[in-house]
Amino acid sequence: MCSSNTNKVKHILFMIDSLGEGGAEKVLINILRRMDTQRYKITVFLLYKQGTYIEQVPDYVKVKFFVLGNEMLKNRVFSKLLYKVYRKIVMNLNKILGGWIIYKFFIKEEFDTEVAFLEGDACLFVSNSKNLYSKKIAWIHTDLEKRITMDRLKEKRALEKMNQIICVSNGSEFSVIKLYPELAYKIKVIYNPIDSSEILDKAQEKIDFNFKSHKFTFISVGRLEAPKGYENLIKVHKALIDEGISHHLIILGEGRLRNKLERMICDLNITDSITLLGFIQNPYPYVKKSDAMVISSVYEGFPLAMAEGLILGKPIVSTNCVGPSEVLNNKYGILVEVGNLEELKENMKRMILDKNLREYFSNKALERSRIFDIDKTIMEIDKIL
Repeated sequence: MCSSNTNKVKHILFMIDSLGEGGAEKVLINILRRMDTQRYKITVFLLYKQGTYIEQVPDYVKVKFFVLGNEMLKNRVFSKLLYKVYRKIVMNLNKILGGWIIYKFFIKEEFDTEVAFLEGDACLFVSNSKNLYSKKIAWIHTDLEKRITMDRLKEKRALEKMNQIICVSNGSEFSVIKLYPELAYKIKVIYNPIDSSEILDKAQEKIDFNFKSHKFTFISVGRLEAPKGYENLIKVHKALIDEGISHHLIILGEGRLRNKLERMICDLNITDSITLLGFIQNPYPYVKKSDAMVISSVYEGFPLAMAEGLILGKPIVSTNCVGPSEVLNNKYGILVEVGNLEELKENMKRMILDKNLREYFSNKALERSRIFDIDKTIMEIDKIL
């Protein structure tokens, strides 16, 4: 981060649920890697110690946690049961005691700035911290109107205690203002930091996956969770196959819906044309080798996977929800109505059949990718902290 005239080392706390395979978690890692260690002493507090990004936390960052997650325990049956009990404890603490007890018994430090890096429990805990003199920041990564993380009154009270609210897109900001217009003065929009050069470099990595050169490939990247709309995407894929539109669909991501989606794919008899590859640490070679990207989300905050696809010059078909609508802006990719499967099908078909259309949107993708200036974004974050 940029230099400053002050010599005081600032103690910063980032609180987040876990470091699982999500966009916000990935963004936090990107921020931590670029923080000036001569100016900041950093602690990350995890409500649940789990997630593949834990191993990517820089050595100079102190990591604390409230409870162990499933991945840290060997017996999966026992760990799932224990994890449910832990989560219930967290929710009860939220309800009865607020967040101060977490600080008193688990964090045991005071900070200059405390950041709830995800909406929900982290926001509630930070808003009720025992340190009355720290700067408190809520980081909103979603369409808050559509993603309900807690009782609205409780959420409002938590946000009222924050000094600043960071939203990752204008659409996300609008959702907060619509719910809590009196908090508009606290909000600032900062796009997620994206390192274009790192993405382009990692995209060169060799991968062991057979992309059939004669078959068009769509790729989608995201957690296997309801907001990503993968059930709709699979239905559309099936409809295209039934029409004789030959193509392959790759989905990168892991989540609670895996078993349900696998059964759906099997029941629809399309196992040969869809591949669920799970979570991939480096998704960029897969995106690069695919012909186009498809996003079927019901709602988003800032579509990190879409931004990375633009950097790699991928033509994109996406649902017109918060985040994608802002990034594509009706001219850098194709937007379709959320839940309109016929419109999604027809535009995926257009992308498959029309090479000129793909080339046009590939060029538009590269044009749009120039807005992702990581140095500028990091400077904005530095000013906030």
